[in-house]
Amino acid sequence: MERRWRGAVFIATSIDGFIARDDDDIRWLTDPDTTVSHMAEVGKGSAGDYDEMRKRVDHLVMGRGTYEKVLTFDSWPFDNIPVIVLSGSLPVDADARVTVVRSVDECVTLLNEQDARGVYVDGGKTIQAFLDADLIDEITLPVPLC
Repeated sequence: MERRWRGAVFIATSIDGFIARDDDDIRWLTDPDTTVSHMAEVGKGSAGDYDEMRKRVDHLVMGRGTYEKVLTFDSWPFDNIPVIVLSGSLPVDADARVTVVRSVDECVTLLNEQDARGVYVDGGKTIQAFLDADLIDEITLPVPLC
């Protein structure tokens, strides 16, 4: 697939290698315990800094599962970036904040049409599909220090 953008993955994982608990809870990631002293050791500009990664991307692609998880947050965190949801079943007009595409090929075409330069890819199945299509150039796995 021809493209003019770089694909980036930033995926947090707990020490046991999972993102969510069995009940899909990700509070350890979205609302970390700030009383734990080791958290201060991961500073701005480090390889595990999500904010630094976000500065290098101008588009976000996520799968339906990730999209549905984001909908449970108190607010929509992606007002300043175009969001594409890769889904075979989500209605294309489900949410004015996102563009729904049915395939990786359709997504690549759309990203090229929108002159994307850096694309943040999120969600396990979506990341795997982009890896399978050789569309990922950078993977950051911030690892907890405990």
